[in-house]
Amino acid sequence: MRLAVGTEIKCPGRPGQKAEIADVAPDGNTYAVVVQLNGGFDRKRPRLRPATLAEVGDTITYTFVDPKSMPSALPREEDTPRTLAQAP
Repeated sequence: MRLAVGTEIKCPGRPGQKAEIADVAPDGNTYAVVVQLNGGFDRKRPRLRPATLAEVGDTITYTFVDPKSMPSALPREEDTPRTLAQAP
């Protein structure tokens, strides 16, 4: 799936932080994605909480799906109905 420059994205681990894709450029066999972060740095607090700012080398996952609409856990397999395409 390709997301365009300007697409708003969110990090489930940083719900107060707003971000958007600022640039996408080919980088060999992959793409380099520049993300612009807007807010969510807790500047109003006297001291930053641990893990508020990412460290160099940290891997942070972003999604275009609002994390608030995601379930906190997947249902148990026995609670998930089978579809016709699945073997019994």
